[in-house]
Amino acid sequence: MLRDIDMNTDRVFGKVATSLDTYYSITTFAETHEELVRALVRLCILQEPSPRVLAPSNQFPALTLDVLERDTHTILEDSHEAPGKVLVRIPFFFLHLYNTTIDEVRNRLGSAFLHDWVEDHEWGFFFERMIAEYEALRTNLLTSDGREAASLGDIYQGAVGRAETLGRIVKLKRLSVVASAHRFPEWGVLTVREQEQEREQELDWRSGFVIKNADGA
Repeated sequence: MLRDIDMNTDRVFGKVATSLDTYYSITTFAETHEELVRALVRLCILQEPSPRVLAPSNQFPALTLDVLERDTHTILEDSHEAPGKVLVRIPFFFLHLYNTTIDEVRNRLGSAFLHDWVEDHEWGFFFERMIAEYEALRTNLLTSDGREAASLGDIYQGAVGRAETLGRIVKLKRLSVVASAHRFPEWGVLTVREQEQEREQELDWRSGFVIKNADGA
């Protein structure tokens, strides 16, 4: 009977993740190789083509991507844009279990792993905020390596467009996410509700923020 099927997506996702963890010891691996897992998540999110001989973490120099593919649950895919290199692909459930340990992805973006889209009547707001946090995360991962600039093609691996567009260099700075308290204005200063708190403040929208526009904008 359909009514006997568990329709709570949070619960279903959690049960599947727990079963996979039992079979593959994903959490145990993440706890004993935290810096390595952090590096793998970074490679996955940024979609950086890498040689198979790359050791993602200096703490584990013997664990190259080639070895990780052979001996662990790391999945590699040949890069079409960089022949001879590979992309790290982490299945969604594995990424959730990794993140439970390393806590790399936070706020709304982190809760997206277990978000019940069916029951959420404000899913539009949640989705917009999640995308904003994803953009900030990707940029901050690049700046954490000390990079001050990157091409659009490097930032958005796999993007389709003209070579001159993808090759355009943009400056990088650490980003944070705020929600606009009103529709995005035409002038340079706007009022935001940071972290969705009631306290509002004015800021220059050019000052390193990813802004989630107000509802109805």
